Amino acid sequence: MTNWQDPNTIIQNSLSLIKLSHVMGGIFIWEWVTTLNFELGLLSHQVEWSIAMLAYMLCRFVTMGVVVCEFVIFSVTQEVNCSAIMRMTLVFADLSFAFAPCIIVLRVIAIWNRNKIVILYVSVVYLLNFSLLIRGVIKGMDSVWDPASNSCVSTDTTNTRINGTASFLSDIVLLVVMLIGMWRVKSPGSIWKRLYHQGVIWVVIATISYVPMVTFLWLDLNSAMNQMFLTPTCVTM
Repeated sequence: MTNWQDPNTIIQNSLSLIKLSHVMGGIFIWEWVTTLNFELGLLSHQVEWSIAMLAYMLCRFVTMGVVVCEFVIFSVTQEVNCSAIMRMTLVFADLSFAFAPCIIVLRVIAIWNRNKIVILYVSVVYLLNFSLLIRGVIKGMDSVWDPASNSCVSTDTTNTRINGTASFLSDIVLLVVMLIGMWRVKSPGSIWKRLYHQGVIWVVIATISYVPMVTFLWLDLNSAMNQMFLTPTCVTM
């Protein structure tokens, strides 16, 4: 049986974390560059502005912030303010977790044809999630410089599991409300086409991406495993 607290195991897990973060970061940068015409279209007014478009663009930018911060914190070999970099990473990550559900909320409101009760319900769910994300920034994990390994070492990594779990549960609630709204509306075409055009498939994938992150946060095997799926979750959104 694996001893997750064994120093050698933690080192191996940390190396895996760095590799996975770099791979996912590289995938995101490639996707961002190849779809940069979206932002250019918005800025040049070739694409019509909307709140959903703005939220989507901001989500992409803050996710880029997460990727850059992680590249820095995992690559430095000279002493830096690890705590400040980690705090920036948390801010960008939680903003990503805030903007993505905002897009879902807008989609739900549109599907329900601006039903006031639904607007109130999803707004409460979103604001509760947002408040816990703020808590995650204030009381989230930290990072300190370790002279022995000549790198930044994360601490208090389990502090993010409450806001991570809250984001996961809020996405599930929004997904259920979205599906109920779709089933209420009779429209032509196969169910898969409807799911695709309403963005439900993306919501399902984004929600599922929370599962490994939240699971490992609650398992609390070691600090590296607690962070293992943070970047994949952000990138998936």
